[in-house]
Amino acid sequence: MLAFFIVRTERERTFDMTSEKLHRIVNETILKSPLDEGRYYHLCWWKKKLRCLPALHTKDPHPVFFMAPGKIFAGGLSEHQWRLLERRLQSFCDDRRIRLSAPSSASVPKVPGSRLQITEFDFVRLCRLLATNKAPGVELQGQWKQLENLLENSDVVAPQEIQDDVVTMNSRVRLKDSRSHEDMVVTLVFPSDAKYDAAIEPLQAAIVTPIGLSVFGRRVGDKLDGNIRVDELLFQPEAAGIFDL
Repeated sequence: MLAFFIVRTERERTFDMTSEKLHRIVNETILKSPLDEGRYYHLCWWKKKLRCLPALHTKDPHPVFFMAPGKIFAGGLSEHQWRLLERRLQSFCDDRRIRLSAPSSASVPKVPGSRLQITEFDFVRLCRLLATNKAPGVELQGQWKQLENLLENSDVVAPQEIQDDVVTMNSRVRLKDSRSHEDMVVTLVFPSDAKYDAAIEPLQAAIVTPIGLSVFGRRVGDKLDGNIRVDELLFQPEAAGIFDL
């Protein structure tokens, strides 16, 4: 379960976190917001915290780092958008001597008291995906590192043995905010299959996005955050007898 970020001010130190840590904090911030695909949101500094909020949540002036439709936030920022956001956050924190701290050292949310379960078919394909994005002798960063950690800390089973309430690749899942009762339907896909067309429904979330990393391997009823949970698995390839999708 994710928690709100602790933010502290240090007069002696400037903003010196790595890009990987910054990406994790931003990803968790985005995940905390139940996103409506057609509504605009922004990453902003509001009430002494980094937040992802609807663009019109207040008329009071406050620092805004990035604004886009919910579909962009949920589907994953581009490399250019990440660079832009990172520069703005670094400048903001340096100017005000603010240092962001993540709530824990965990890189990927985990099911309390158990390991995630993934199929051998998904495991092999995701390992290949990591290999194509990892230069020799260079440590993976950001969401790719989170994916690597997820694979290292999961139980691998045969596709025919995966339980029918586990989110696998190409599954379609309904997420629900238990507080607002808003929901969102997401299909978990590989990056090469993701299409970011606002007309496409349901939302396609690549595995290396905040939503993708959070839902993969989860089970119906699991909480991704304090209010957001996996409400229903609308389609799972293995449950439909498809073991090579």
